[in-house]
Amino acid sequence: MSQPIQADPQLVLIAEATKGFRDRYQTLLEEAGHAVAVVPYDDAALSSRTVRPSLIILQLSDPASTGLGMVRELRTQAETRGTPVITLVRFDDAHTREQIVRAGASAIMIDPVKRATLVRQIRRLLARAVATGPGLPASGRTATHTESPEASRA
Repeated sequence: MSQPIQADPQLVLIAEATKGFRDRYQTLLEEAGHAVAVVPYDDAALSSRTVRPSLIILQLSDPASTGLGMVRELRTQAETRGTPVITLVRFDDAHTREQIVRAGASAIMIDPVKRATLVRQIRRLLARAVATGPGLPASGRTATHTESPEASRA
């Protein structure tokens, strides 16, 4: 029996919808010591099978249409079932949060988010994923972090 390909412990996959998003978060994560792979939003599920990231960040510009489907697809694939998924959204309402949680996101953060806050969340989710073992869904409840746009720019 062959061993499953292990995820790169520092690789974060960013599924981006806009160039500004990609540039901001790629730089932020590289400065924090992570290797970063950036893929077009529609390729996130396929790319995560071959790249094997330790964590996936999805920008959900419209969770009601494609965003929730992408999170669900990542959760149904054996290769990504236990990979933490952070969703970055530009809105904060209870109904949307509930839908994202049900789809299987590990964390919901309001974009833009402070560098330190995102890095702390990534470290927490990676530690939890290591504790639960490869390929297993990380246990625990989904974290939601809300910041005002003014606070996020500080």
